[in-house]
Amino acid sequence: MIRVMVNGAGGKMGREVVKAVHNDPDLTLVGGIDPTKAGEDVGSVAGIEQLGIKMNASIDVLDINKPDVIVDFTNPAVIYENAKKMLSAGIHVVIGTTGLTAEQRDELDTIGRSNQANCLVAPNFSLGAVMMMKV
Repeated sequence: MIRVMVNGAGGKMGREVVKAVHNDPDLTLVGGIDPTKAGEDVGSVAGIEQLGIKMNASIDVLDINKPDVIVDFTNPAVIYENAKKMLSAGIHVVIGTTGLTAEQRDELDTIGRSNQANCLVAPNFSLGAVMMMKV
């Protein structure tokens, strides 16, 4: 089982990722992060049944419930600093957020390599792209 956390889990794409992870037998949803939905059940926020997983307010919970991978759908104002924290913790990251410069992507590559963590930056992510990968 691959342990997955969704950063930005309360947003439109984040909710879809929560549903996709929950419905995939090879994945285990271990957390969601969204400061506007902190304390709410991740499943309820996504529009599915309650999962008994409370939404966290920030990325600073990584050492409490360390996932294998984090799918990030936050915003350009926070993605860079969040990605540095995730990769430094040795967590693989899928970024569906726009706004990273070439220099920032290069630095994330360096951090990831030094911590054996991969980072996929796909800023034009869409539900169609997720469905295509699933098929």
